[in-house]
Amino acid sequence: MTPWVNDDPDNATRWLDDIEVRTREVLAARPSRTANHQDETQALIALAEQLAERPSGVLGRLAELVLQLTPSGSAGISVLEHDREGQASFKWVAVAGALDRYVGGQMPRRDSPCGVVIDRNTGLLFEAPGALFPSAAMLKPAIGETIVAPFHRHGRPAGAVWAISHDPRRLFSAEDMRLLTSLASFVSLKIFSPQIRSFAPTTTQPPAQLALASLTGRQKEILSRILDGQPNKIIAADLGISQRTAEAHRAALMKKMGASSLSDLVRKALRGLETPATVAFDPSRGESQDLTVGLQADVGADATLSP
Repeated sequence: MTPWVNDDPDNATRWLDDIEVRTREVLAARPSRTANHQDETQALIALAEQLAERPSGVLGRLAELVLQLTPSGSAGISVLEHDREGQASFKWVAVAGALDRYVGGQMPRRDSPCGVVIDRNTGLLFEAPGALFPSAAMLKPAIGETIVAPFHRHGRPAGAVWAISHDPRRLFSAEDMRLLTSLASFVSLKIFSPQIRSFAPTTTQPPAQLALASLTGRQKEILSRILDGQPNKIIAADLGISQRTAEAHRAALMKKMGASSLSDLVRKALRGLETPATVAFDPSRGESQDLTVGLQADVGADATLSP
């Protein structure tokens, strides 16, 4: 493909169409590993625990989990920011792996895969991104390919979660894209600092909290154990019930929560247990706040990803 240039609207639209089609075709043609929902669930629980214990480190923890769960050599989170002149860029607020020295650096929006993902508002695969984006070509070690998924604030793209492969033998699959998109949705939900609330319903509570409030006492006990990562057999033994009864309670609570899978149940339960309190960062103001404080403290002066 030709390098990304968005000066001409018609050319930009065609380029975006091409990269989206290319993503679907390449990932569909590659062998895809089986989804490991248990690891995904444990990752979501680990992020929830990080939020409770040290919110400023949650994005760094997310980058580490992406690195562990995908065949990537680097992973990170980029936040869209604007300077006083209105120029947009992506700040690498968290990076794990081979490119971790670039944490705190910035990449121009118009010269970044994250910018394309935000324009398209969908996860995309970029093969040899150094040939498409000059800023990406400057990174060392070189990027073989990258997958990028957007996250949102108030319904609008606010940044992206990404995974990079530096090894041509380690390619991303459709399952890697699904997982990255799932973790990006967690960022969308948890872009605010958490504050644990009770199960008591109010007329202003969102659907997930109302669903939690409708659970029976036994279903809440089982949900708590699911969030601890316990399988049905262990849950049944702990509660003194049969495994079949535990499975029936689990099926009933999943139906009440509107969850299609175990990982979906965990996401919805975490959404219901926590509520927005303090803004973590505000892209429209061009500044990072609570969630990135801990990360920036170790960076010092911002690194530079482009000249």
